[in-house]
Amino acid sequence: MTIYTEWTIREGSSEPVVFVLYDGSSVYNLTGATPVEIRLVPRAGGATLSFTTSDSELAVTDASNGEVTFYPATDTLAYSDQAYDVYFKVTDSSGYIVYFPSNAAFVIQMLDNP
Repeated sequence: MTIYTEWTIREGSSEPVVFVLYDGSSVYNLTGATPVEIRLVPRAGGATLSFTTSDSELAVTDASNGEVTFYPATDTLAYSDQAYDVYFKVTDSSGYIVYFPSNAAFVIQMLDNP
């Protein structure tokens, strides 16, 4: 199985982005995790974007396989930000907080929308 850590998205796209969260080499079971939060940190500076599974932009789409889907609105991600480092904060069913990824960030590279 290929573990994806980088995506390229065109500004204005509302196509979903699927992330799989791993605990080492195994998928992290998200069953009972609430909330799950995504944080997008613009590499060009500026405010960090944050969404939780309470927002329409983020959903756990396959809990047992660690799958979380980000649904950006057409105006969420900006080409001027160049790229975003992406992190997740997960509160498991016992209230324990876990951060993903544990080493390097996921990355969303931005393409201009001419």
